[in-house]
Amino acid sequence: MKKILNILFLAWALVAASGCAQPDEEFIHEFDDTAISFTIAPADSKITSTITGVITKDESTGDYEVNFPIPRTLRSSFDITSLRVRATVGYDIMISPSLSGLKDLSTAYVVTISSLQTGEAHQFSLLAYYSRE
Repeated sequence: MKKILNILFLAWALVAASGCAQPDEEFIHEFDDTAISFTIAPADSKITSTITGVITKDESTGDYEVNFPIPRTLRSSFDITSLRVRATVGYDIMISPSLSGLKDLSTAYVVTISSLQTGEAHQFSLLAYYSRE
């Protein structure tokens, strides 16, 4: 009985060891600008609404602009010099400088979003303004 168990264990070990093959090639996550979104929220307002940024790419430089048009109905709730910014990004992405804390988006706030795996980096310019609508 002990010989049978030893043979079964040896057969199991051979199957387990042969099943661990190396991948043919390493998968690298490429920079995907469609997986990125930005939202802003008022810093100290009683309302909980957020505004999603409109992202446009400058084809000549490869940089991005993110505009936050604040509608007239929310103007009293949003102070563009004191906003909370949140970004949703894909896998393996780093944002610098950090978006923590309150940001003044009355002038362009530039962040660099880079892929840690490929080293590819893009500049995103964040700007909030009051729209006429």
